[in-house]
Amino acid sequence: MASGLPLRHPAQGFNASQQLIKSDRGGMLTMSDDNVMMKQIVGTHAPDGREVDVTPLLHLVEDILKRATLQIDTTLTTSQAHAELDDKAQQINFVSMIDALTYTIDRISCEIAYKALSGTDAHATTLSIFNMLTSYSWDAKLVLTLAAFALNYGEFWLLAQIYSSNQLAKSMAILRQLPNIMEHSGSLKPRFKAINNLIKVMMDVARCVVEFKDLPSSYISNEVTALSTAMAHIPTAVYWTMRSVVACAAQITGLTTMGHEFSVSTTEAWELSTLAHKLNNVLEHLRKQLATCYQHIDERRSIETFQMLKNLFEMIHIDNMKVLKALIYAKDDIQPLIDGSSKKRVHLDVLRRKNVLLLISGLDISNDELSILEQIYNESRQHGARLDSQYEVVWIPVVDHSVQWSDPMKDRFESIQSAMPWFTVYHPSLIEMAVIRFIKEVWHFRNRPILVVLDPQGKVVCPNALHMMWIWGSNAFPFTSFREESLWKEETWRLELLVDGIDPIKEGKYIFLYGGDDIEWVRKFTNNARVVAQAAHIPLEMVYVGKSSKREKTRRLMATITAEKLSYIWEDLTMICFFWTRIESMLYSKIQLGKLDDHDPMTQEIKKLLSYDREGGWAVLTNGSNVVVNGHSTTILPTLEEYELWKNQVPVKGFDLALEDHHRTNHGISHPCCRFDFPMTMGRIPGTMKCPECNRAMEKFSTFLCYHDEVIPDVLFKMPNYVHLRKQLATCYHHIDEKRSIETFQILINLFEMIHIDNMKVLKALIYPKDDIQPLIDGSSKKRVHLDVLRRKNVLLLISGPDISNDEFSILEQIYNESWQHGARLDSQYKVVWIPVVDHSVPWSKPRNDRFESIQSAMPWYTVYHPSLIEMAVIRFIKEVWHFRNRPILVVLDPQGKVVCPNALHMMWIWGSNAFPFTSSREESLWREETWRLELLVDGIDPVILNWIKEGKYIFLYGGDNIEWVRKFTKNARAVAQAAHVPLEMVYVGKSSKRDKIQRVMDIIVAEKLSYMWPDLTMIWFFWTRLESMLYSKIQLGKLDDHDPMMQEIMKLLSYDREGGWAVLSNGSNVVVSGHSTTVLPALIEYDLWKDQVPDKGFDLAFHDHHLKLHDISSLLPL
Repeated sequence: MASGLPLRHPAQGFNASQQLIKSDRGGMLTMSDDNVMMKQIVGTHAPDGREVDVTPLLHLVEDILKRATLQIDTTLTTSQAHAELDDKAQQINFVSMIDALTYTIDRISCEIAYKALSGTDAHATTLSIFNMLTSYSWDAKLVLTLAAFALNYGEFWLLAQIYSSNQLAKSMAILRQLPNIMEHSGSLKPRFKAINNLIKVMMDVARCVVEFKDLPSSYISNEVTALSTAMAHIPTAVYWTMRSVVACAAQITGLTTMGHEFSVSTTEAWELSTLAHKLNNVLEHLRKQLATCYQHIDERRSIETFQMLKNLFEMIHIDNMKVLKALIYAKDDIQPLIDGSSKKRVHLDVLRRKNVLLLISGLDISNDELSILEQIYNESRQHGARLDSQYEVVWIPVVDHSVQWSDPMKDRFESIQSAMPWFTVYHPSLIEMAVIRFIKEVWHFRNRPILVVLDPQGKVVCPNALHMMWIWGSNAFPFTSFREESLWKEETWRLELLVDGIDPIKEGKYIFLYGGDDIEWVRKFTNNARVVAQAAHIPLEMVYVGKSSKREKTRRLMATITAEKLSYIWEDLTMICFFWTRIESMLYSKIQLGKLDDHDPMTQEIKKLLSYDREGGWAVLTNGSNVVVNGHSTTILPTLEEYELWKNQVPVKGFDLALEDHHRTNHGISHPCCRFDFPMTMGRIPGTMKCPECNRAMEKFSTFLCYHDEVIPDVLFKMPNYVHLRKQLATCYHHIDEKRSIETFQILINLFEMIHIDNMKVLKALIYPKDDIQPLIDGSSKKRVHLDVLRRKNVLLLISGPDISNDEFSILEQIYNESWQHGARLDSQYKVVWIPVVDHSVPWSKPRNDRFESIQSAMPWYTVYHPSLIEMAVIRFIKEVWHFRNRPILVVLDPQGKVVCPNALHMMWIWGSNAFPFTSSREESLWREETWRLELLVDGIDPVILNWIKEGKYIFLYGGDNIEWVRKFTKNARAVAQAAHVPLEMVYVGKSSKRDKIQRVMDIIVAEKLSYMWPDLTMIWFFWTRLESMLYSKIQLGKLDDHDPMMQEIMKLLSYDREGGWAVLSNGSNVVVSGHSTTVLPALIEYDLWKDQVPDKGFDLAFHDHHLKLHDISSLLPL
């Protein structure tokens, strides 16, 4: 290894290492043809077919490098070793593999160390390692190289940790110059930070490459584009990682040969970060391909699991364990259920050889459904041993795994789970995607709850027992389809079928069940029914059972019925919900059994009731248990009102038959027909159906309905008409637009996460996707052009509303025109495009159009032809992702369409075209070069001030809107300058707001010749916008450092602007004092107190010190 090599003179080692780093930089910057380089690397690759499982070795390398990098901060401040490290090698059984690879690892280690000392070019060193590893796979080449590096790097830091307490280590450390290095540790921290960052990304790339090698071949092959693309890029990834190893090793070698004298320039430190940046780009691409591969594998596994489930339910089993494990959780390592009674976690064994009822629902299961189901469940438990030990209910929660699990979802799930008295799945994540697909496709789950019944052997004996449970409760046990058929055979059309289990039936009385949501009809119906009952001398009770929907309207109607004592009602809306759910379940039960017989009288009566509920009021009259009449409001009310016409038949036929005959007569006249609405969530919908009133085949429609309890328009349940259909069609189109908008928004997000060869895909997605029109206006020719004019250019997207201010536009145009004067240097490299953002919900009016065209015609750059080209989804993306808040932003895209700056307006206001190429990295670089000087505030605004700076004059920039303060300040400033014999100029720069008031102050300054000022208010606006941009730029870069003096001065000025007058004094370029009116004016007035200090300190320091004293006394902290 390196420690055993013969060393030349230290200076030679130093020069060689420096040469290596410099040659590395040169090689990286001058080798433009990556294809040639990679052909050279691939040419060394001749694997002999040996398979080396490098994963255990990679774990060991990770452990060494992790522990070494963890020690850097602590070792640089203390040489005490940490607690004994875990020996990971002992945890992994790969001794035989290490025996086989040790020689190779040592060779690589020596090669790297020798080439580092000899000053060999980094690429040549990397190539030599590839030649040594020609017979290994790509992942093995990489991990073996990292192992060689870890050996030397780990040895370096091991000595650093223990040399102070171990004499052997101390002696070796002296040879390595470690004590000398540790003594100067402070200056080395940035270098080790850069090395650490590079090591981290090297390991990330290695893990990614090994993951690709470990992908299961049974689920993915090279025919999958993502895998073939990744495999084509892996040689590049391996090369740059190994080259990074060489760069890191060169740094360590430089230290151990020359100690702290081995210095690294800014450019050389930048080289390590450049390698890290390059590797990060490679890693990002590989991770995206890996994610796609995993998605492909998951899909293949999901298909396999889905087919396995189908096969499993076609097989015969001795118990239900295989089936339940396949549905809920396959392994035995956790307890996948919660026991509803004890709230403790339990294994699936509690369900072995039981009848299991799988309650399948989303998190939107209604409280009414839960309440009724719980009531039936508790009733069954009261039967004791007869049922208790024979069946168990298990809730299977179905959630969309593509939607991120949120706190509201978690709270809702836990709320439902805690309320359930039966078994529940511990967490929705246990239910695999393939199981959800099976539940939806095979068991027809459509978001509405279903109750699938499995017998003790796991066979499905009923696809949905909820219907029979709603109808017959626990009497339906064992909840099989056979039991359901048997119960229907025993059933008759009677009152108990409708209300049993809801409300006790009053024996021997006539009972009117009635419903609807028209209070006037209710009043007429109940009044006439009461009159007829009294006239006919029959005992009558009336019960209002509401509607299946419109809960709030039903609640209000119930309150009126109670107040006016019109009839009896069910006070609990849950009872009403149960009544209608039960009626619907009767129909769904018949459909599920395939027994929707159009000649079955009971089925026809059920269908009538459900149809009447959609079509207004209705009533069912029973005599005790027997149903007499089931009628619509249009027939039942006239029958009661016409009692005089049929009362003579009562003594002859009896009340029941007399009423029924007359009602049939009215029915024949009015002939109401029916409609049924089957929600898609029902799962099974009949293909054909006959009207229970006229026995004709009914037409089938698909309806899109936005359901918010009682906002379902009544017209939806009446005869269709043209206006109604147009409205529904408009609603459908609106729904489609929203779905498309969501899809486009997601496409945009994905698009900006991808790597592109040029910017066309991105620009088309943002501006206009088709080639059928020219979507841009060329600002110079005013002609329409295609997006191709922007291909592979740096594109600056100026995003604003039509309310962009003239000041903003004027300054931006000035900077743009300046950049054009540079000719080829900038003109061909970047283009500006105006993206107009408007509210599409507001009609496009002539004033808005005129304003848009006025702005468009004035712009010298490209503009979008019309705001309507910018889709709603793009506007949403601009607002949510790019944080557009109506104030203009300038998003910069590089030639590949990647966002390189989220808003370049700030740096453009500060540095103009010098900020090209307007990237965030350029912005950071400009700030690093910047100092707090007067040019930063006024450069590009007024050449007069720049001449004063060159002449070395004292300059007071001052502002405020109080003319009296301005008079006092300018008078005293002039008097002090004359007394101190300093050349002074004063410039009034106004305020960031109050334009009209500033204009009046400016007029007075001119009239009274108080000072120089900028005559154009646009210049004042630019000054303040620029100052604000300095703050926003720092915020955008995350550099709002409270200890940054320049940042503090910027914040002071912005604060002073809000709090009155202020002034900044500079001597030429250098800022002397920045002060508020409450300190800077007194400092001038008290000149006599500090004038004696001027000869000794100079005017600048004397004034500064006295101002500082006043500032401390006043303790002014402006907000």
